[in-house]
Amino acid sequence: MGRLTHEPWIRRFLATFLFVLLLGPLFGATPLLADGHSTDAATQEGGWPVPPLQARLIPPLAIQEAAKAEARAVKVRGLMPSPDVESSPAVAAARAAGLKWIEVDLGAQKVYAYEGRRLVRSFVVSTGLPGTPTVTGEFRIWVRTPLQDMSGGSRAAGDYYYLEDVPWVQYFYQDYSFHGTYWHNNFGRPMSRGCVNMTIEDAKWLFDWAFPEWDGSGGWFRPTEENATLVLVHE
Repeated sequence: MGRLTHEPWIRRFLATFLFVLLLGPLFGATPLLADGHSTDAATQEGGWPVPPLQARLIPPLAIQEAAKAEARAVKVRGLMPSPDVESSPAVAAARAAGLKWIEVDLGAQKVYAYEGRRLVRSFVVSTGLPGTPTVTGEFRIWVRTPLQDMSGGSRAAGDYYYLEDVPWVQYFYQDYSFHGTYWHNNFGRPMSRGCVNMTIEDAKWLFDWAFPEWDGSGGWFRPTEENATLVLVHE
């Protein structure tokens, strides 16, 4: 072995190897991982390299945003007798683009918050009583407010009500909304005049999650393209 190190081609090989190893980074040579993959092809959050196969599977930001915009543009079908989650074009688009959407299951008295296909959180709620049922169909949240007074019914009929400071209100169809509830604790059974009653803590979580742009101010907020959250309500 000692004699071979004096061969010219061996000396050239060793010199080249040492140059690349020690001085290459100074001249812009691309560093390699232990498996030979380049570290500058793509990086993930935190600066760690993304393996080449994974990098190919992550679409560029412009493509991701275009897919989300296209999904948000899918028209909801409005009032429906009993929409099906699995056959909904709007839900399929939201799942594919990783958008936030909300499912209300009247039979189970539960609300589910999704991001794409991933279930983020679920809640036990109270929806409309038989005489004042919650509407079913596909909708998008159309206005929000962190606090409002609510009234309805009729004094003549004896069903008038007035509720002060109802918190974390998000309307998804006409005057049907998600909101916090302080006047009962019977969640898991129908109790409302059509709205989706939630605990105050759960309603705040849903408000913050669906409306992350909220800056803490009061008033009424019309949704933007980004936060007109899809809502599907079914039996």
